[in-house]
Amino acid sequence: MTWLAVKTFLTRAKRWALTHWELLAGLGLGLVVLLVFRRGTPDFTKLYASIRERSKQEQEEITAGYEKEVKLTQEAATRATDALQQVEEHYAQRSEELDRKKKQEVKKIIEETKRDPEELARKLAQATGARYVPRGKNGSN
Repeated sequence: MTWLAVKTFLTRAKRWALTHWELLAGLGLGLVVLLVFRRGTPDFTKLYASIRERSKQEQEEITAGYEKEVKLTQEAATRATDALQQVEEHYAQRSEELDRKKKQEVKKIIEETKRDPEELARKLAQATGARYVPRGKNGSN
């Protein structure tokens, strides 16, 4: 290219720029805005990675909490079963002791009052917790 061709090109470019200065000003302002605000935009890949990491950590915490709750529930069920078994054993033992005592008491009452049926019935009812109905009260004599 010759100097004359370059001079002609620059003259025409100047004329076009003076005619369309709004377009050039808008483009320039746009570039400045992009350069200024480009530094403040977050890196979305890092943001996404941190969100995924937090989500994974929350999921692990939820799973650990659930497993802990299941374990505590199983331990509580085991303790309840053991307590129930102990109560049943204690009840059976107390029941056997009471049955022996009642039998001894009934034998003693029978020996003491075997000659008086009314007294025998009254004392047996009193000892066993049954209701005593005197003779002649039930309608038959």
